[in-house]
Order: sequence, then structure tokens, then C-alpha cells
Amino acid sequence: MKVFEIENICYSYPDGTKALNDLSFSVYEGEILGIAGANGSGKSTLLMLMMGCLSPLHGKIIYEGEKLSKEKLMIMRRATGILFQDPDDQLFLPTVWEDVAFGPRNLGLTEEEVASRVKSALRDTGIEALANKAPWKLSGGEKTLAALAGLFAMRPKTLLLDEPTSGLDPKSRRELINIIGRTKITAVIATHDLDMVMDVCQRVVIMKNGTIESDGKVPGVLTDRKFMASCGLEIPLSLTSRFS
Repeated sequence: MKVFEIENICYSYPDGTKALNDLSFSVYEGEILGIAGANGSGKSTLLMLMMGCLSPLHGKIIYEGEKLSKEKLMIMRRATGILFQDPDDQLFLPTVWEDVAFGPRNLGLTEEEVASRVKSALRDTGIEALANKAPWKLSGGEKTLAALAGLFAMRPKTLLLDEPTSGLDPKSRRELINIIGRTKITAVIATHDLDMVMDVCQRVVIMKNGTIESDGKVPGVLTDRKFMASCGLEIPLSLTSRFS
């Protein structure tokens, strides 16, 4: 089943700079899709469009078979969680527990159900010990995991992750990759961390200057040094010994 269908979307910034040009691809239920590209290739803008934070100038975005209308947008947002590149944009309450509980409480759930969801989300992200800590006292990796726990507590069907490993130390990065690799949730990961793509993604879309240059299975073009260089990328470090 297709969760998202992106059909010929175009988007330009208010100053006229073209960010996306005639993009088309689909996201299938159960897959973890990597969206890879150099900085400025349009990855983050694409996620903002998929989440309905921006509207395409041309083309359309279809969610579960229906174009994103006002009503369908509300349905999609209840079933989709987005992890921003900077977790500080998502953490704003006095403790991690309160932050993770914020979303479920807004669904009108009982406090018993809220507590159950928070405990489950903290366990799934391995941060139970941080429950009573202030988010501003956490490390970068801990903040990312706390923000991800907040998404898990909402029981989403789909996750959109924007550069989730950016700025993380090796231990935090590996913890995050392991968590995402274990999840059964459909996910779209915008990243230039191609070793993460190798670890968790079944398919990868390569973007360059707002267009799709390749869409195929992993590793696929990730092994093509010349092609990757033309897109401002290098092959994953895990492949360098095999393709040096």
C-alpha cells in the first residue's frame, strides 16, 4: 500500500529561489526510505511539504489514496510524526516525562493511558532514567531520543526524520540507528549520513538541486563513486574498502 504519493511537486521560496522541481515518488507501508542529498538539495523542504507545513506551488501530495485536503491533512498529521533536525524545537516542558506526555494528553486520553504510553516510549528509546530530567540539561543525543520518544508516544503510522544523526557523537548515533532499525513504523529519513542509510533503509532517493537523480534499492547507486560525487556526496564509509 502507498502511504504517500508525491506527484510532480514544485516549490520555490518567497525570494524566488527554486527548492524543488517536478519531484515524483511514493512511500510504501512498512518501508524505511532514505532521502539523501548534499546540503541545499531540498530534503528538509520536501519533509515540510509532506507534513503539510508548506504547500507545493504545483503538483500534489496524496496520503493513503486521497489528495491532502484540509480534512485529510488533519488525519495525516494525527498518524504522522516529524523529528526536526534541532530537537530543541520540540522540547519545551520542564521534564522529559512532561514533554513525552504532551502529545497524548492533547489527544484527550486518560492519565492512565498517557502514563502507559510515556513509559512505553521511554523504554523503546532507552531513556527511562531521563524521565525527570530537564530537557535543557540533556546532551544532544539525549535530546534527540527524548524528541523521538515524544513521537513514539503518539503511536504514529509514519515517521518523517530530518537529519536525525546530525551532530550526534558516535555512541548516540549508534543508539538512534539501532532504535530506528528496530521500529516497524514506516519512515522517511532525510539525511546525508549514508552509512545510516546502509544500516536501516531498504530504498534510497538521491536528490540534487531540488530534483531526483536516482530512486532505487540500497546499496544501488551508493556504490557508484562517480555518480555520488556528481551529486555532492561520497560513498558510505562502510563501502570505501570495497570500492577504493
